[in-house]
Amino acid sequence: MRFARLAWVPVLLLAGATALAQPCQSDLRPADDNFGYRHRPSPDRCEGLYSAPVAGEGLELLSYLIGHPASNPRVDNNLLIIAPDVHPLGAARVLVVARALPLRVYYRMDTALPSGGSMHWPVSEVVLPAGLTPGNIGLIGKVQTDGTTVYVPLWLSPPEQDTSRPASQPVITFRATTDLESFQWRLYAAGDAAPAWNKYGAVVRAGDPIGLTLSAPAGKVTTLYVAARPVGSPFIQQQYKIFHP
Repeated sequence: MRFARLAWVPVLLLAGATALAQPCQSDLRPADDNFGYRHRPSPDRCEGLYSAPVAGEGLELLSYLIGHPASNPRVDNNLLIIAPDVHPLGAARVLVVARALPLRVYYRMDTALPSGGSMHWPVSEVVLPAGLTPGNIGLIGKVQTDGTTVYVPLWLSPPEQDTSRPASQPVITFRATTDLESFQWRLYAAGDAAPAWNKYGAVVRAGDPIGLTLSAPAGKVTTLYVAARPVGSPFIQQQYKIFHP
């Protein structure tokens, strides 16, 4: 991915401004404490812990990030979430979802950012006091275009870091809720010949993060196909539209 050609200079929100409003998830049951999932202002978002859902997906996409800095809870009260420019997709905003990577840790944040915009994520308000760490939370960005969900990489950095250009390729992270015999993927654009499947070499146990570094032409929407085979079961196959800015 070639970022040198891109105008990825984030449009920082002015003091007192907030991210664009995003409704809270009505099907979640907030935990009964100060860290329960609810609307929180400054910045405008829904964030917190919730009770275990009735059932979960067998394979979940939990993160699509450029950079995942280690944080020092004594110093880093905020992290900077930056959205890419999604105007080429005909979109004006990016929906942001944060979820805990470990199994049976029910944390979520929902917000929205303008195209190319950013938000100071106050990890000292919910994440750190609830005993979580930013390193164990995944973030995804997505837009709706022509009735299709397209996933876009977010950029996470300390608030004082130079944000003029991403320093690394994005990593997309999945999680299986059961042990896997096999995980494989392939990525290609419409009209291209289907490439061979890439096989994930590591053993995948339930809850293990499956991180993939994807390489694709900049400025194009491609389709990521994944196939996961739980132990003793048929393959689970899913596909995702991916935008590389």
